[in-house]
Amino acid sequence: MFKQLTPLDSASHSSLHINPDQPFTFASELMAAPVMSGEAELVAREYALVFPTKPGLPLAILGIEDDRNAYVSAQGVWQARYVPAHVRRYPFMLGTGAQQAESIEGSNFTVMVDLDAPHFKFGTGKPLFTPDGRPEPALVNAQKLLIAIQNDSERTLKLVQQLEDAQLLVQQPVIARPSSQPSVSLDGLRVVDRERLDSLEVNILHSLQASGALGLVYAHMLSLTNLRDSVLVKTRYSVPGGGFELPGADDDIISFGWSDN
Repeated sequence: MFKQLTPLDSASHSSLHINPDQPFTFASELMAAPVMSGEAELVAREYALVFPTKPGLPLAILGIEDDRNAYVSAQGVWQARYVPAHVRRYPFMLGTGAQQAESIEGSNFTVMVDLDAPHFKFGTGKPLFTPDGRPEPALVNAQKLLIAIQNDSERTLKLVQQLEDAQLLVQQPVIARPSSQPSVSLDGLRVVDRERLDSLEVNILHSLQASGALGLVYAHMLSLTNLRDSVLVKTRYSVPGGGFELPGADDDIISFGWSDN
C-alpha cells in the first residue's frame, strides 16, 4: 500500500494539498492489516483477527486470493462498517532515525508521506502547511491519528507478549471457507490455543484480564467466524435494488420455525 515513503518537509512540500475523499483502490491489493487493541472489538465484527508467526501486532485478514483485498469493490468502495486504522492513516506514516523532517512536537517521530498517493494528485484539496510553514488542521489531525496509532501499537505489543509468555499462541493453518469454492488454507499464522486458555492458572488469567490481553483473546476467538461468514468469503454482499444484506442472514446454525399450531 505504501510505495514511496518520504519525510514530510514544510519547505520542500509547502504547496502540498491533500484530498482525503478518495476511493480505496490504493488498498485493493492489501491482504492483511495490523490491528491495535483499541480497535480489536470493531475489527472482530468484520474481519478474521489472527497472529503472525513471530511476535508482532495481530492481523486482520483482508483477502484469501493473491493480491486481492476482498473488502474493496471494483469501484473502490470499502465493503465493511469499520475500516482498520492502518488503512485510514494512509498516506501518512511515522518514521524515526536520522531522516528527521517534519517532527511531531513532543515526540521523536517524523511524519512520512507516500507521494504516489492519489490524495496528492492535481494539487487540489486542503493544504498541509500555512505560508509560514506551520501545520494546517489537515496535517494536525493526521499527526493526532499517527500518535494514537503509535501509542496503541506499543500497548498492543505488550499484550501480545503476555500471550506469548502464557504460551497461548500456536501455529496452525487458518481455514477460510468461501461459500461456493473449495476451502482455502492460510498458513504461517497463529491462533489462541483454547485448551491452554482453559487450563491457565487463576493468577495468570487474572493478569491477562487486568491488562486487557484477555479482551484481545476474546475478540480474536469471536472473529474467527468471519472465516466462513463475512465479505472475506462471500461474493454476495449487496442485494439487487441497492439494498444491503448482512453476511450470515442465510446461515442455518440457528433457525426459527413458526407454525400455526
